[in-house]
Amino acid sequence: MHCLRYKILMRVCFKFHCIARETVAREILAAACFKFTLRAAFGSFVSISRSACFVATVA
Repeated sequence: MHCLRYKILMRVCFKFHCIARETVAREILAAACFKFTLRAAFGSFVSISRSACFVATVA
């Protein structure tokens, strides 16, 4: 019984870990996208940055 509880607990923790990792990855992508957009605002790549942001937020 104790072993079964341990396995269930490990699965739950692993799922939360994966969700947290995906969330962090999305936050990093969003931050990179924002920085790229700021750079592009002063250059000629505004349309490229918008498409990159769209891809980053959808992924």
